Amino acid sequence: MPKNILIINDIPGAGKVAGNISFPILSAALFEVSILPTLILSKNADYDGGNVVRYSMEQGYEDMLDHWARKQLTFDIYTTGYFADVHQIHEFHKYYLDNHSQGDMRRLYVDPIMGDHGRLYPGFNEGIPQEISKLCQNTYLIMPNVTEACLMTGYEFSESMNEDQLVELAQLLIDQGAENVVLSGIENTEKFGPDQIGFFFYQKDGDCQTIMHRKYHSPFFGTGDIAMSLLIAYHENGLSLKDSLIESGKMLEKCLADTVALERSVQDGIYFEPILLDLALHMRDLQN
Repeated sequence: MPKNILIINDIPGAGKVAGNISFPILSAALFEVSILPTLILSKNADYDGGNVVRYSMEQGYEDMLDHWARKQLTFDIYTTGYFADVHQIHEFHKYYLDNHSQGDMRRLYVDPIMGDHGRLYPGFNEGIPQEISKLCQNTYLIMPNVTEACLMTGYEFSESMNEDQLVELAQLLIDQGAENVVLSGIENTEKFGPDQIGFFFYQKDGDCQTIMHRKYHSPFFGTGDIAMSLLIAYHENGLSLKDSLIESGKMLEKCLADTVALERSVQDGIYFEPILLDLALHMRDLQN
């Protein structure tokens, strides 16, 4: 029986980020995919200096959740990305708790999109990290960058953290309730060189791993969406979290290499479509 998954994220009409990445990747991974839009845009929010059309979901977001609750419609897996405001986080968390008993808590993967380089993104306030921290109480895996993890925990931000600091930071997220933590965008030039970037994986038993992949020195948009979607695809089809991160890194490298080969603007997005067939075939092998 195929698993069904709900994506909670924004949808950019012509952009290659957020729901427009997660939906095709998770579909190729043989999930039955649904989506709860948090915001609809004409293109990704970073395009043209942020000069894009935005259509707020406002009441529609809550109405969709209420409709599903009335029909007792639930999902096997949940994955969250961009929330437009604190109210959306609260309403989703309420739906999740109201529709899953303590013995039937479905896996929840959280990408707490809210900031970078030590500060919140424009338009966000301090309520966002506080509300995501509450959501963390029921999270199977959370994948923040270091900024987002610091905003959620109050840990002092630094552009460069050693492993002891990463352990302390990840443990604070475990203390909030997350079962597994993946800190993204980790670099360690002394240990891995300047051309490697990756994940710091930490579990509540204290086990930790650093998993690196090739770094491309361009500001690509959507790498986090790809990484989370691939991680879910591999893990929910049987691989361990560590092996899922390794495979995700390989696939992400291929996506970025294919994109660089096109010699086009990063604003045109990551060319991830060539991996979809290989991903579908790999998932079929894992299921058989």
